[in-house]
Amino acid sequence: MAKAPQKPPIKLDLGGGNALTIDGAQITSDGLINVGALNSARIDLINGAQLTVNSTALGIKALTNITYGIGNNCQLVLKEPSVKVDILNKTTIDFNESAGTGVLEYKPSDVALALADPIKLINLHQGDKIKVDGATSAKIIGKELVFRTSGLLGLGGTVKFAIDPNATFAFVQKDGEVTIKIPCFLSGTLIATPLGEVPVEKLGKGDLVYTMNGNAVPIIWAGRRTINPKAVDRLREHVPIRIRPGALDHGTPNRDLYVSPDHCLFLNGTLIPAKFLVNGRSITQTATLEPFTYHHIELERHDILIAEGAYVESYLDLGNKAMFLEPGTLMFTAPASSRKAIHCYPPVYSGSVLNSIQTALEQRAGELGYFKDRKEISRESTVNVFPFYKRIQ
Repeated sequence: MAKAPQKPPIKLDLGGGNALTIDGAQITSDGLINVGALNSARIDLINGAQLTVNSTALGIKALTNITYGIGNNCQLVLKEPSVKVDILNKTTIDFNESAGTGVLEYKPSDVALALADPIKLINLHQGDKIKVDGATSAKIIGKELVFRTSGLLGLGGTVKFAIDPNATFAFVQKDGEVTIKIPCFLSGTLIATPLGEVPVEKLGKGDLVYTMNGNAVPIIWAGRRTINPKAVDRLREHVPIRIRPGALDHGTPNRDLYVSPDHCLFLNGTLIPAKFLVNGRSITQTATLEPFTYHHIELERHDILIAEGAYVESYLDLGNKAMFLEPGTLMFTAPASSRKAIHCYPPVYSGSVLNSIQTALEQRAGELGYFKDRKEISRESTVNVFPFYKRIQ
């Protein structure tokens, strides 16, 4: 069968000047990029343009400096070669005109590349996205954003970008799991609504929920994230806290309540993260190696919800809202300090108020006959001993 003739690669021509603007077009250029006698050049994408380019394409390789500008709803894909190449130019990705809708996708090589400097990311906005194919984690180390990748034949590798060290982001791992701290409920948790108690996973934007003051208010955002204990570090920061019936007060909660470690409970006029209330008896945290799903409910204002009959906080956006992105995608968020995040009640993390509440809950646990849970997570062990997920229908 005759094969259709292949189209020649598109040639980008900057020979007449050091700037080129791609307006709304989708272009793939793995071939020659004519830069004439230039030492530096800039290519800007605007109005939804998409550009895929081999970063070592003939012409680009000869430049001392190359800058790509990513505009509104625009995407840049940088591909590295499958053979070892020395890349001596300095590459900058400028998100100044992105309005938080820019996307950079980086396709690393299976071999090490000799880079003069890490690719520099500047003028990032909340909502801008970085995707590194095969990335399994991302963290900021000093002034570099470091992605860890699976690499050739499963061998580990890293991809580094120069970045503002104060940037904050949410990261989705290769199996689609968000690994950030936000207050959330485990699947199956019953939330008080005008229609009765409803499982949290069945609630969505616009649904009404009751607050502690008896008001029925609409949900403005509902999200979820799945955690795979086998793929995260510091398991204690992710595994749910189990609050037994009556642990907080008479009939409160009215059945087992599971929340994330950083989810605050409303006690004595204050907000206290569940992880500070663990006593090994009525409030415990037990390891599991089975995946579990958390759910988040955000209201117009931070408020107190009723979950399993207990008073617990709604989601408070501190710049770490998990976005449901493709695996390996990073979405930048605004630094928490720039947001007007207002707690509905004062949070307590230490001191006499916390100590007195801990003592009261410990005493109550004894009165209710709750004994020390030998299966609780210790600070040294994360063995899978209590598959609590089977209790949640």
